[in-house]
Amino acid sequence: MSYRIDAAEIRRALELFMQPGQVTELRVLNCKIDNEYRPGTYSGYFDREHIDDLIEACQQIRSASACYFIPNAVKPELLGRTFNRARIIKDKDPTTSDHDILERRWLLIDVDAVRPAGISATLAEKAATEGMVTAIDYWLWERGFPAGIIGDSGNGAHLMVPISLPADDKGFCQRMLNGLAKEFNNGTTKVDISVFNAARIWKLPGTLVCKGDNAPAIGREWRMAKVLCVCKEAQHAGAD
Repeated sequence: MSYRIDAAEIRRALELFMQPGQVTELRVLNCKIDNEYRPGTYSGYFDREHIDDLIEACQQIRSASACYFIPNAVKPELLGRTFNRARIIKDKDPTTSDHDILERRWLLIDVDAVRPAGISATLAEKAATEGMVTAIDYWLWERGFPAGIIGDSGNGAHLMVPISLPADDKGFCQRMLNGLAKEFNNGTTKVDISVFNAARIWKLPGTLVCKGDNAPAIGREWRMAKVLCVCKEAQHAGAD
């Protein structure tokens, strides 16, 4: 299976997640592109007004393990590294750090199926993760949080809850994830408590997630990340 993207889904997602003028980093791991002999990390900075350029950069991918972006607001100065374009970077080239984030606009919640490392999830495992993020979304809403955006991460489920906090949130996101894990983790699905940092990379909807071999015969095949559910409140978070 060759690497696939869904340009319309990428555009829809980034228009939801990014505010006007916001900058993000595209980061693609184990990536091979046209005219490059060796795979590497493919990275570039793009503002919301140049989503088409980001899509064009994704169209150059010939193989990759996964494609990511940064949902929180990146300092616009970083456009000077790669101005609305992407390239295979060298080992010492910088990528976005927590110090490069202007503010936190999302509480990021990642739910994964409990399974051996290095393999894709089955449909049943993915369905269990989607059930958990739906329950978390409602649990948070009952406690005064805005409803979030639910996404398919390819092998699990994502929940992005709109927030407005400094990049240094004094541990708020980390405490939230630890609390959610304590409340919801079970033997089959779990909240990833490691995704609390401000510069966290996030699966880019509309791109293929390639963990392990593509093995549809045993139900463990490569699948596309995508947006699943957007409430009206969250729909306007990227347009403020």
